Amino acid sequence: MNDFWMAFWGALTGGGVAFATVVFLARAWVGHQLDKASQKFSHELTKEITKLGIHEQYLHERRVKAVENLYLATLEVEQYLKRFLGAWWGHFEHEENSQLLKELSLKFCEQYIVVNNYLNNNAIFFNDEFIGSIKSLYEPLFYAINGMDKNDPPPFPEELKASIIDSSEQPRLEMIKIFRKTLGVELREN
Repeated sequence: MNDFWMAFWGALTGGGVAFATVVFLARAWVGHQLDKASQKFSHELTKEITKLGIHEQYLHERRVKAVENLYLATLEVEQYLKRFLGAWWGHFEHEENSQLLKELSLKFCEQYIVVNNYLNNNAIFFNDEFIGSIKSLYEPLFYAINGMDKNDPPPFPEELKASIIDSSEQPRLEMIKIFRKTLGVELREN
């Protein structure tokens, strides 16, 4: 019987060692496969993040350029608006301002259309809120000026007489705030 137990324990121990070896090798293989997959995934993820970073940088550069061009166009809108308001204010003192009023209203409306078209052409770079905010700054003036009878304009509004310059600059100043927000530029107040 002694031989039986020795054989039994020998088989059990030898089988256990073989089993332990198989488990060890299986674990090592699975660990290696997981490491390999993890490295592959990590490499692909790094490539995608790099692509997104390049895309985001490109998009930001295009937005900056679009905002810059849009700002320059709005400076012209503002200049025509100032000149129009000045001619409108002086209309009642000088009747010959009717022709000037017509010309300046036409220039203002044309430049507003340039800004509006620029917004539409670059809409892919901005969200609807941005586009709507910019359009809403000059749109009421565009419709008011466009619909005005230049030969017999209504009386100049009293609230604008105090400061034609401030009134004409207000839409552009609001636009600057929107541009800064869009571009992530924050000004600290002292």
